[in-house]
Amino acid sequence: MTPPPAIQLHAATVAETGRVARAVAALLRPGDALLLEGGLASGKTCFTTLLARALGAEDAAASPTYGLARFHETRAGRLLHMDVYRLRGRAEFHDLGLEAYFPACITVIEWGGLVAPDFPEHLSVAFAFDPDAPGADDEEAGEESPRLLTLTAHGPRWRAAFPRLRQALEGEAA
Repeated sequence: MTPPPAIQLHAATVAETGRVARAVAALLRPGDALLLEGGLASGKTCFTTLLARALGAEDAAASPTYGLARFHETRAGRLLHMDVYRLRGRAEFHDLGLEAYFPACITVIEWGGLVAPDFPEHLSVAFAFDPDAPGADDEEAGEESPRLLTLTAHGPRWRAAFPRLRQALEGEAA
């Protein structure tokens, strides 16, 4: 079986992360799932906030780490933002009882690797600090620290959409 298509991007600033979020947002529709991965403070919540804004949400997409899930109304439909960091496994995820919302919402799950088997159709976005980028050693950079983002298409829906995503990201970078 061929590996899923992937794009790796450098995002040196929050504005560049926002460019990626806008390109992804343009393809999203209810029923879609984004699974975000990366260490603590690697940019998952920042990306989700920028994505929510790109979708037209009026409220900020703060991390739902302690509440586990938050809903945001957007022009594209309802956005369900989840953070499953504190969960110990998929059984606890299912105990939340949110599955009924997935078909009607755009679902974004931080620490999504935990529940990836439950979402065979998803776009994964992995965040890592980019140690080779200029300014990477600036400890004061915070959110402006350079990041390496890897977007990977899982399932037929995202494999079909991936050429448009690649084109949007390459077109904006030109």
